Amino acid sequence: MQASICYGFSCNLAIIFRILFYNFILRLKLFDFHIFTKFAVVILLVSCTDRERSNPLDPKNLVTLGRPTGLNVISIQDTVFLNWDILKLNDLAGYQIYRRTGVDTGFVSHAFVSAPSNTFREFGLAFDVEYEYQISAGGDTFESLRSEVVKIIPGPTFTWVTEKRSQQVIKLTHDSRHLILRTERFSTIIDIEPNPITGELWVLDIFAGIESNLKKITPNGKIDDHFIPFDRPTDVSLDYNSNTIWVADPPQSTVTKLDSIGNILFTVHTFATPILVTTDQRNGNCWVADSQTNTASRILSDGSEVMKSGVQFDSIVSMEVNSVNGSVWLVGATKVVKIDENGDFLLEINSPLTSPEKLAINENSGDVWIINESPANLYKFSSSGEMLLDVAGPFTPADISVNKFNNNLLVSDVFGHTVYRLSSDGEIISFFKDLTFPDLIGVQNQGRTN
Repeated sequence: MQASICYGFSCNLAIIFRILFYNFILRLKLFDFHIFTKFAVVILLVSCTDRERSNPLDPKNLVTLGRPTGLNVISIQDTVFLNWDILKLNDLAGYQIYRRTGVDTGFVSHAFVSAPSNTFREFGLAFDVEYEYQISAGGDTFESLRSEVVKIIPGPTFTWVTEKRSQQVIKLTHDSRHLILRTERFSTIIDIEPNPITGELWVLDIFAGIESNLKKITPNGKIDDHFIPFDRPTDVSLDYNSNTIWVADPPQSTVTKLDSIGNILFTVHTFATPILVTTDQRNGNCWVADSQTNTASRILSDGSEVMKSGVQFDSIVSMEVNSVNGSVWLVGATKVVKIDENGDFLLEINSPLTSPEKLAINENSGDVWIINESPANLYKFSSSGEMLLDVAGPFTPADISVNKFNNNLLVSDVFGHTVYRLSSDGEIISFFKDLTFPDLIGVQNQGRTN
């Protein structure tokens, strides 16, 4: 190719210039001939063997290894998007796309993209099926080596993650292996709530420890400039069906309900120190945990009635409602308690929990995953309280969220800088490592096109 021909000419020209220069030095008799000859030979060899290969499709190019670079893949719903680094070669015709699925024995030629384009997308792919891609670059008389392989599993969900150090919000693909976007402009994120219907993400952010804002991120990562100020809220929960949001604000001893753009619908003042809220998606009712009275109460969706559970807790650090049957799971200092939709006691889990911290419910099965802080373990219990799994492995869980489409569990590991995707049996399926201190995690379940 032209690039390699030009390179060979420039290398030979450089050698000629070096020989003429050394001959000139020798004529001046500045060096011993035999020593200088050996030195000149070494210089010539080094200059040619360690030279930079300027042709990106040269297999001996130390940067590209002779193949296209920068191949990246993401998926949104049933659509896969590929992009890669542009190659600038005069005789480049385009890029051959190769694809392999589970039914293929090897990669097959799938599509051709004409230069100078460096993007490709295809629609109508099956959910929860793995697709692998490679590309090559070619012209009329040549085809390069193929790129590295990228893998993607399309599906109807996304995973949102916060980074503790950078205070960024990250959006990952359905399989949680690929980055879609990063959003900045946060101070200290203390809660996130994905909306499965609109695709938006609500973020509870504290600035300088004194001012709190409730912010909304669009599916494309843009922050809504309409910030909603509060005193020091500690938790938020979405009502998906009405697109409203509940906010617990302990300093004001209030729970407030907002509409989709942040207007206050009403405020409930009957609490001492409300710290947690969770919504029953069947009817929009909100459960509230009060850390001063160590009680759980239910607010009707219109705010007209507050019902306090008769169950007393030692403390409440996490709470979630199962919107299939209305039962509520509450995490205390040393145990987990389950109550029904009327606040009546159902069951209690103690052993082997020593310091339970957070939980996530799989509403498809009724099972519940629980993070135990010390020792750092993940436990899985059935809806009747039977221990099903004890997962000890290579992570220290900070937060968990269930993907309701495939029953996978997403786990953020702050100090391991990784997000793990686990099967319902607790086996690691995949992970994403390009993070700094991933903290809060939430799956955007159900269908959404962006």
